[in-house]
Amino acid sequence: MHQPLIGCRGQRSQSKGHSKGHGLPLADALEVSSRHRTGGGLAGLSFVGVLFWRGPASLQFTGRAFPRAITAGCLTACAGLLVHSLVDFNLHIPSNALIFLLLAIIATDDAREPSYRLA
Repeated sequence: MHQPLIGCRGQRSQSKGHSKGHGLPLADALEVSSRHRTGGGLAGLSFVGVLFWRGPASLQFTGRAFPRAITAGCLTACAGLLVHSLVDFNLHIPSNALIFLLLAIIATDDAREPSYRLA
């Protein structure tokens, strides 16, 4: 009997991935994770959490108006893409995913004054 959380325990597995009849605990854990999409969901939620945690922090500590406007625009665009992705598969298109990643990088970057002083 195949138990996805505790492994096969030497019994023949019913899944196509195990041809030897011995299931590895890591393989079973990965199978459960991929079947229930928990790994990708946790990674996506943590990415969005870091984006909307670091983005407003970067917005708060930006001193001048132009870098603040760039950061606010990038955060707004990321939020718009995420809301639009709820009803459409917008981030499945590689160019849209790359633009989203670029906007997220710009939004979470530390926008401090450049230092021309040598250390």
